[in-house]
Amino acid sequence: MTPTEIIRRCGFRHTGRTTGRRVQFVYKAPGLPSDARRAALRLVHDRRAQTFQAMVYMKDRTLVFDTADVRDVAALALAYRNWLEAPHVVARDAVRSMWTSAGGVPLPFHGPDGDWATRVDPEGTEQIANPVECWGVLYEAHRERWLRALLGAPLRSPDADYLAAAGFEPKNPHDRYASDYLLKSRPLQDCPDMRDVWSRGLLEFHLDVLTSSDGGSEYAIRVEFPAEGLWHVDRRYLDFVSSDVRDILALVVAAENWWFEREGARALPEQRLGTVPGTARDIPNFFGRPGADREWNGRTIHGRTDLHHPHETWGHVFVAWRDRWAELVLSAGDPVPCGTFSSTKCLYHPIFESDMSAVVGTGSGVCIYDGGEEQPVALLRSRGYPDLLPIGLRIVEDRLRTMPAERRRDAGVEREVLAAITCARSTHAPAPGA
Repeated sequence: MTPTEIIRRCGFRHTGRTTGRRVQFVYKAPGLPSDARRAALRLVHDRRAQTFQAMVYMKDRTLVFDTADVRDVAALALAYRNWLEAPHVVARDAVRSMWTSAGGVPLPFHGPDGDWATRVDPEGTEQIANPVECWGVLYEAHRERWLRALLGAPLRSPDADYLAAAGFEPKNPHDRYASDYLLKSRPLQDCPDMRDVWSRGLLEFHLDVLTSSDGGSEYAIRVEFPAEGLWHVDRRYLDFVSSDVRDILALVVAAENWWFEREGARALPEQRLGTVPGTARDIPNFFGRPGADREWNGRTIHGRTDLHHPHETWGHVFVAWRDRWAELVLSAGDPVPCGTFSSTKCLYHPIFESDMSAVVGTGSGVCIYDGGEEQPVALLRSRGYPDLLPIGLRIVEDRLRTMPAERRRDAGVEREVLAAITCARSTHAPAPGA
């Protein structure tokens, strides 16, 4: 990723002002309400020197922060947003805090008095102190973890493997240089009243692989919904462009979920759903409008909607779900179907498939696959995932129950997780009569 792309992932938007080698950005965090902005955060990127200068403008103060590390930019933007939002909102999402032995620190750029930690330089400028001076390796780990949360895990296989696992096929299989793909999906095929393969429940995903301005691959996808009237012009289209193939897989599942749900209230398998941090509220469509995911978030003209990128609305929440879903599809080789009647339903947890998975301890947290209730969890370290992953009891029990007998005998990691959680529960159980 280029520095500009990373800056945009951090929540900054180009102001349109460029002076020589210096480019200006303004912070517009995903999902941050406009009435929460008590100040303004701006960033100047020196493209030649590869340095960054951030300015926090308040009513009677201007704070300046200089760094050559883009991870500091990400961490400062996060601390700024945490400062604007209510503490209970920040506390819902553990990823947004720096973790120490005493608990989470949402504002590592602040001092003990709760204000920004600053010093005045010889020019009279109030400079924000770099948190590495106060927190050391704790802050360094925090800024690395947060940037990875924004950018996502590294791809585990070539892009073509992800597309093939999701069901995309070359439109012209005899031309090895062809760069366009087609996926036909029938989300309603498992419903009792929709078993006809020629039903109107057919979605078509047309994908073109393009070359971006920096020489990399870029994917342009069009989703074609069935006509809802008598004429072909009644069809609806979604258009979306991304340089990450996992974003394409995310749009596919979002469109299928949307089409499946529009026929009436039906339950979707939990693997197809994201979760609002700290709650049990499901997100079936990250590409929808915030708070109204039945409406697509984009610019609509004559039945065609150019979608906004979910990064701009959901940030790291979308990235975490997108990476899990893409890993599931790639490893399982068969996406989880929408319909609850399907004979090909699967319960799959990609972390357990890695030979580098290991239980490193237990704790009290929120299982990423088990709603929003706090519970004893096992902490796993796994290849391709930068953080320890909290795994709850239910996903392990369900996985062991649905696993073939011959595989259950070799389910070493699953049994380690089960034993660790059982031990943690017995250790923290209240004494008789307490």
